[in-house]
Amino acid sequence: MREKVDSGPVHIAVVHAYAKDAAEELAQTVKEEFGAVEVWTSEFSPLMGYSTGTGTLGLAFYKE
Repeated sequence: MREKVDSGPVHIAVVHAYAKDAAEELAQTVKEEFGAVEVWTSEFSPLMGYSTGTGTLGLAFYKE
């Protein structure tokens, strides 16, 4: 993400598989570090959670 985002507004989504606390911590970290305009936190679908395993975190973002 550091390579892709230099400056400017960024929108971030953090997804997790039964790891709400870790996802909220990651969301706060990236919000502070990148000055995110918005940050969403959500759970993976049950199938994605099954496929990736408990504790998995995902990060998606886009610049304006």
